[in-house]
Amino acid sequence: MNEALDQLIDGINVAWTEQDITDALCGFTERCGLAWFAYVDTTFPFGAAYTNYPEAWQQEYMTGQYLRFDPVMAQARRLMRPFTWENGEALGGDLNVRQFWRSARKHGIGAGLTIPIRSPFGNIAVLTFAGSVWPDAATPIDEFKAIAAVAYVHARVAMCQPGLLRAPDVALSARETECLAWASLGKSMAMTADLIGMQPCTVKFYLDRARTKLGAYNLVNAVYQAARQQLI
Repeated sequence: MNEALDQLIDGINVAWTEQDITDALCGFTERCGLAWFAYVDTTFPFGAAYTNYPEAWQQEYMTGQYLRFDPVMAQARRLMRPFTWENGEALGGDLNVRQFWRSARKHGIGAGLTIPIRSPFGNIAVLTFAGSVWPDAATPIDEFKAIAAVAYVHARVAMCQPGLLRAPDVALSARETECLAWASLGKSMAMTADLIGMQPCTVKFYLDRARTKLGAYNLVNAVYQAARQQLI
């Protein structure tokens, strides 16, 4: 599995599309003798999810609102380190949790590996690999390598901007883009005005218009939105 993690890191770093990311995750899953993967980023509003879990399980998970009591996600938040797990259907406990495990078992989900990392503003990104059973030949996982792999996945997903989650296209003018670019480098309106040969009030006009187009609540957020959408 640790060698497969190296291959996952390599594959993710040459992934340029959503399909490339999915292919890299599928390749790792298969090399480890498992069946499914699920990547979840809880960051709002830029959350993302990639999975090849059975469609029926995905549908049941959503309609049953299983995220509220998913024991794997709960343990990921609590531990914040890689861990393996087995289906806990026979362990008793909370009724909702038992229902979760029974439903997972019904879809063939019996064991897995979950790797959480912290993402901005108290959120987490979680990558899980699962199968009907945990492979007998599985060696102890290199936790640092596993965390690095998920960090690479997280960064690449953000770079690729998944289609379902991409913000609407925004058309900034050349002047709006230029003023935002200087703002992103920490330049004040007065400094930007000197650099590009205009009045500070004119710079403010362009920045305000860009902020409105981007739906941002202040200049810092406008710079963030523009950078994330690769407009500057």
